[in-house]
Amino acid sequence: MPEGGATAVGRRAAPAFWAPGDDGAVLLRVHDAALLTLERNVVPGRRPGDPPFLRAGGGYADPWTRDAGINSWLAASLLMPDVARATLLAVTEDGPDGPVVAQDDQWWDQAVWAVAAHHHALVTGDDEFLRNASGIAARTLRICEQRQLSDGLFLGPAVMQDGISGYPRALLDPALEHDSFVLSHPRSHRVACLSTNALHVLAYDAAAGMAELLGHDPEPARAKAAALRTRIEETFWDPAAGRYDYVVDPATGERFAYDEALGLALALLAGAVPPERRSGVVAGLHRTAHGVVNVWPHTEGYDDASPSRHGAMCWPMVMGMWVWAEAAAGCAVDAGTDLLHLARLLDASDGIYELYDPVTGQPHGGWQALREWRSEPDQTWSAAGYLGALLHGVVGMRPGPDGLRFEPAVPAALSGAWLRDLPYRGSRLDITLSGEGSVLAEVRVDGRAVPADAAVHLPARTGGPVRVDLRCTTTEGSA
Repeated sequence: MPEGGATAVGRRAAPAFWAPGDDGAVLLRVHDAALLTLERNVVPGRRPGDPPFLRAGGGYADPWTRDAGINSWLAASLLMPDVARATLLAVTEDGPDGPVVAQDDQWWDQAVWAVAAHHHALVTGDDEFLRNASGIAARTLRICEQRQLSDGLFLGPAVMQDGISGYPRALLDPALEHDSFVLSHPRSHRVACLSTNALHVLAYDAAAGMAELLGHDPEPARAKAAALRTRIEETFWDPAAGRYDYVVDPATGERFAYDEALGLALALLAGAVPPERRSGVVAGLHRTAHGVVNVWPHTEGYDDASPSRHGAMCWPMVMGMWVWAEAAAGCAVDAGTDLLHLARLLDASDGIYELYDPVTGQPHGGWQALREWRSEPDQTWSAAGYLGALLHGVVGMRPGPDGLRFEPAVPAALSGAWLRDLPYRGSRLDITLSGEGSVLAEVRVDGRAVPADAAVHLPARTGGPVRVDLRCTTTEGSA
């Protein structure tokens, strides 16, 4: 990994970072490289006078809904809010009843926009954006329901899985071996996937949150989120096997027992996994020598020598989301292990790429539709995935309507780490982590003790520079 050396992203504020030891040096190099990758992917708006936005990466000129949402949610709304705002609005269009998320041919995961929009409103306090975004999200979710919702489940492909190689071969139309696009294969339209349904839980929660911020009734959206959590439990949890399945065909009852890393991550973040089951889900996910992969085991027709592009490959965005989810589940040791897997993978290459071979650890696009693919460079959501793992996973930033709460999960390698000059609304935060574990034992804001169990550790309108010290332990009640 080339030396990053950056503590700022151009004109946009970004945090300096430090962690102790050799592992800390790796984490620092990748942190700086991730910031530089975000900066390189800020490009001029589509028309003269349009604000700059984040493209998907070095090989992709434009944002799509999913990457615009994921990049904003994981990192950009906090680190470069003006760019994130422009990016989210760049993937909307006029609809008959008002603006909606752009209705392209990859519709199954566009609900991520609602999640990102709510997060953006919480970390920026942008009331004008909130008023627009709430309506966009509500109208878009109605479209999703009309198109996809059947017997309480959202049908269609899995989040980010637009390539057929990431699915069981039973979903592939044998006459279309050369066609990589998942929707070209008819059966993919009528299955239900774990990630897509967990994402819609988060989207309903986000719609409820935005409604509440605006003084509207949040209960209809909350009720839909609760009902979908129940359907996820009924549909995807296999009690005999003790696992969540990846794909289910509601029409036939056929189940496909693969681990979907992003699906499990989103299910954990959506509260769709009961508390007593979370540590088992975290511990049970397969790890390769270079970290977790999208789907395990290999889908039919692929193996270690020719892994499928959307199957058993290391996608840093997914790996970063997984670290956030396992940290949120209270699994600090696992989060630390998987964060270092991700950091070492990125550090060993000459940049931040789209995906990596889990055996060699080298950038590689995998195999799909009978050909080898390219792994694109300067991939924005790979950088955002790493930064999100730090900010939301390890540091545990939890923005709410009244301010910021911290739920850190500090692995041993990050005890003593700090972030400096992290923007949050009108404040600049200097955050120091100490101890290790996922039980928050002590919080100090500018030297003043704040109850660790407080609903808000930092009010939304604090303003100015703020020092935050967070100390964690492994045992509830430890001093």
